[in-house]
Amino acid sequence: MRENPAYEDQAGVSVRAMAADGRKITGADYIGALERVSALRRLCAELFERVNLVLTPTAAALPWAAETPYPDRIADRPAGPRDHAIFTGWVNISGVPAISLPIGVSDSGLPIGAQLSAGFGGDDSLLAFARKISRVIPPPPLPRLEASP
Repeated sequence: MRENPAYEDQAGVSVRAMAADGRKITGADYIGALERVSALRRLCAELFERVNLVLTPTAAALPWAAETPYPDRIADRPAGPRDHAIFTGWVNISGVPAISLPIGVSDSGLPIGAQLSAGFGGDDSLLAFARKISRVIPPPPLPRLEASP
């Protein structure tokens, strides 16, 4: 973004913050991160030798206002830009297939999702299992949106 400031002007707050953090990283830091990603991928391969799927919440927070880039509090504690994504980060970094399924609604009527993850190359079995789940647990009705004045 630094090479073309117009891109930064078009980015949201959280993306600009990530870009600023990225500019602080050295080449050695980057290589170290790649080594940690490789280690995580090895751990995931070992995990999925023992289990078929991993089930987690999709997000650590209920949906928040669209004009807010992330929830400022989760479980009554201050939250940062990536705290809501605690359950999805390892999937994104490791590259294993995953799917988010709507499984219910909160007491306040907000949707709740569950993430199912499978091992490398397990896309077809993951999708087949997700199809079966969606027949047993049909998606909850979407909340009604209030019309803007």
